[in-house]
Amino acid sequence: MPFQPEQSDPEYHSFQKRQSFLWVVLLAVVLLIAGMVFFVAYQFMRDGGKSMGDVSSSVVTPVARALPSLLGGETETTGDYFLVSEASLRDKRFRIFKVYYESFSKEEIFAAPWRDKAATPVVTEYGENIAVFFDPGYSVLLTRDGKTAPLSNSFFVPQDPHFTISPDGKKMVYFKQLSSVGTMSLTIRDLAKNEDVFAWPISSPASEVCDFAGWSADGTKAYCTRVKNGKAVVGVVDIKQYTHATVASVSARVARFYPAHALLVAADKGNIFTFDTNTKERREVLALSSEAVENVFLTSDTAKIVFTANSKAYMVNRDGSNRQEIKNANRVISLGPNEAYNVFEVMEADGGSYYIVMDIAGSKRKELYGMTKDIAYTQFIGWFSK
Repeated sequence: MPFQPEQSDPEYHSFQKRQSFLWVVLLAVVLLIAGMVFFVAYQFMRDGGKSMGDVSSSVVTPVARALPSLLGGETETTGDYFLVSEASLRDKRFRIFKVYYESFSKEEIFAAPWRDKAATPVVTEYGENIAVFFDPGYSVLLTRDGKTAPLSNSFFVPQDPHFTISPDGKKMVYFKQLSSVGTMSLTIRDLAKNEDVFAWPISSPASEVCDFAGWSADGTKAYCTRVKNGKAVVGVVDIKQYTHATVASVSARVARFYPAHALLVAADKGNIFTFDTNTKERREVLALSSEAVENVFLTSDTAKIVFTANSKAYMVNRDGSNRQEIKNANRVISLGPNEAYNVFEVMEADGGSYYIVMDIAGSKRKELYGMTKDIAYTQFIGWFSK
């Protein structure tokens, strides 16, 4: 008969305690592993089965998640360039390209899954970086080479892409989202202190979302343009006095404001015109018949206006003289820093299109690359120097 220790044996009690402790530790390890497996599975299902290269960084801000670039590697190409993005229906990918317009080379620097056609990604400049907004609360901060920008616990990226940062990098003017239905409040934030310092009520006209157009020369005023219901409104935010004022309100269907010249270039149903926000003088530039103007641009020397109307690109002098069609171009995308290089779109009969770079006179024309019909959305991001 095997030996049976008595219940009162001290060594037996010690053995029982050690055995119970080991079982507790083993159970804790099993629960921890199960929890980790559940968490990974949940993340995988929530993100639609993204690869591990798409999983967010562990450095997270309250309203922004940083994704690593899916491309990796270094590129030694140098020179001036612009950035453009595309969203493809074919492979459900969103991509950002760097295009060196002097050498006419194109480089993909970032790619990420894009499955929700209702949520079109928006890219905007964030100081020396760029921010990609996939949907509210889900944004990616990248360097201009497509790599994840370094973040800190105090780093702030707003939920909405309508924001601007002062030239000294100390203040941000942005639209703070207060509800899931899009209730906004125009807000000034001190980036050094990482806190909001002033906000306008949601009922204020200042809190109507607009596109920021730039800053005053002294870096104290941010300008924002809104075109809605046949009216163009230019507002100015003073980040030192905490004030908002309307400097222009005119009937227009398209408009673009140039703070350096205090000049609004716009088009309504009947003509293209300019409006000086200092003198409040409106000048008619060009009468229109049945032409629907899609966009307007002012050249860097302020001498000409370049515009798109009825799927054709044109230029005209500020005084309305010498209107010319820009040959081999259907749409103006963006004017370069000195108009020696500009981006135009050419449309093809099968529904596709491609970008070209040329001066506004139509010479030095160079085709960049095509965009097939499966490209649902493109965005010109900006001109940069390396």
